[in-house]
Amino acid sequence: MQHIIECARVGPCESKHYLCTLCGLPVANHMIINHIISFDHIYSYFKAWHPSTLQSKLSYRNYNLFVPTILNFAKLAEKIHETQHASMKQVRLQPDEFQLVNFTCYSEALEKLESITKSSLKTSVTPGHKIEYDAVFSPPKPFPKSHNLLLRCQNCCHDFESMPYLKHLSQPRHKKQLMKQFLKAVGENSRDSKVKLHLDLYTYSCEGLKTKPLVGVDLVVTCISSSVDVEPICLCFGCLERVPQPVIRKHCESRKHLIKTLMYQNPWRLPFAWKKALDDSMLKSEALEERGPNKISLKVVDIPHSIFYNLSSSINYVQAMKTLQLYHTLLKCEVPPCKTFSKLHQNEKFPLLGMGQDF
Repeated sequence: MQHIIECARVGPCESKHYLCTLCGLPVANHMIINHIISFDHIYSYFKAWHPSTLQSKLSYRNYNLFVPTILNFAKLAEKIHETQHASMKQVRLQPDEFQLVNFTCYSEALEKLESITKSSLKTSVTPGHKIEYDAVFSPPKPFPKSHNLLLRCQNCCHDFESMPYLKHLSQPRHKKQLMKQFLKAVGENSRDSKVKLHLDLYTYSCEGLKTKPLVGVDLVVTCISSSVDVEPICLCFGCLERVPQPVIRKHCESRKHLIKTLMYQNPWRLPFAWKKALDDSMLKSEALEERGPNKISLKVVDIPHSIFYNLSSSINYVQAMKTLQLYHTLLKCEVPPCKTFSKLHQNEKFPLLGMGQDF
């Protein structure tokens, strides 16, 4: 507000005009509030006071996504400058003086007002350091209740809650599907067993459901073998990686997984020339918006032990997929399709800039 000059004509018919010395613009009385809360004004403020904080204007195309970040920066800036005088400057003019000011031209109006008041009306600016995003000023919000967390049996194409799914594994219907899908390899898998199955991706998702966005978990398929006590193996189709269950949490929270998920979902949501200019909170919002308000279905495929043994021996995604080459359709059932070659709201091809970068 210290960059706003209010010019008021005294008398029975009061009239007001404004000058913004930050943006270098004259502003009509009925537009001043819109101007102060506009992105252009806020952007000009950070460019002047904390020039390295924001990216180029082109990086802030989606209003709903950048607003939380900008508000976070604004609260931090307010705290930094809370001891400084931030009142709007007011100049009261007699009717004849008011008539002499050309409010259609910023430079002429400012020069005339300074000559009338015999003082400088522009606020001195000392550029400060870069403001970093601070979660303290953006407390996590509960995840939307419309997002239901379910376990999907890839073998039977059915969604379950956690306990019903564990019971389902021993049901005749499930065993019949295993026999149909894996033929002779399922023979050893058909015996009854009391294996204690733990799906850490499900536990992780339940824990984070109300406190943080879950990005790309619908692109992960967990491979189990319900007849033996073995550590599940996860395949991430977003990152094209074989991920052992003990590190699946770290994988899902990694920056690489976040960016790869966006590249998989819709690369046009990444800002142009994005190699270094990336805001993780903005990217998470982009990923969630791209996924939409659908339920979260964590996919699990049950594999006979003879095949699972070869899968556990694989050292990377390529080898894992080769081991399961006859079952790719089963693995990828209901995994969202890759949209690398789709443009946002259009059908043009994406140039794949930055695909070779390290994360």
